[in-house]
Amino acid sequence: MKKNIFRISLVLALLGFLTTSCNKLKDKLSFDSTVVETDNELERANDDIDLIVEDASDFAASNGRVEEKDKFAPCAVITHNRATRTVTIDFGTGCKGRDGRVRKGKIIAVHTDVFRKPNSKCTVTFDGYSVEDIKVTGTIVTTYNGLDLVKKNVQKTSLVNVNLTFPDGKTASRNVTVTQNFTLSANLLDSEYQVTVNGTGVARNGVAFNTTTLSPIVKKVACFAEKVPYPVSGIQQITPQNDKEPIKIDFGNGTCDKTITITRGEAVRTITLK
Repeated sequence: MKKNIFRISLVLALLGFLTTSCNKLKDKLSFDSTVVETDNELERANDDIDLIVEDASDFAASNGRVEEKDKFAPCAVITHNRATRTVTIDFGTGCKGRDGRVRKGKIIAVHTDVFRKPNSKCTVTFDGYSVEDIKVTGTIVTTYNGLDLVKKNVQKTSLVNVNLTFPDGKTASRNVTVTQNFTLSANLLDSEYQVTVNGTGVARNGVAFNTTTLSPIVKKVACFAEKVPYPVSGIQQITPQNDKEPIKIDFGNGTCDKTITITRGEAVRTITLK
């Protein structure tokens, strides 16, 4: 009888342990994903601005070659003040881009020297700028670290201090240092970026967070062309300041998609980005 009681007690104890473990795992999986989603929204906004400024600066440097302008938005008005090295991209009251998104207002880029010249800088500001009615404010200061014409490689570092205001009035911000290594392939669609992002931010729900790149984030031009502007590989770690347990984001194995895998402790969760 005592043996049976002992066995029953042991089984109940094991069941209790397993239930507690499962509950803990469930708790880890059920965290608010707003911080992760916000970090990706801010990164997408930065990518969007970066591509527009690069293309517009190419357009200005090429004396208005049409194919450069057509890359992102034929309806945008690009002006180049050579005396001040200022490139202004004006989307007016609404301009639909190649990606189907509507932009408004102006992006202003001021260069210190010839575009992409090593050690030159480009400071980006905004004047009433928005994408899909998400307002963008702040500054981005980019330093071009190197240009290798043989390897067709461009290296740059950006200090990004950008704020987003959503249609519902909520805000998000990020203050990060972004390093970018772009390699141009013979086939443009095979070209890719290797990126690291390190710094801090505040999500739409008001939660502050730290963001750190554990493995370089890879972005492919082909994915942007397919209107899937998300990384294809790399690992980013986000640590909400109200919860010290870090969240690791794995962007995949090289496929253009919107799926990311999130790991928090032993828990794993898959999210499809918007």
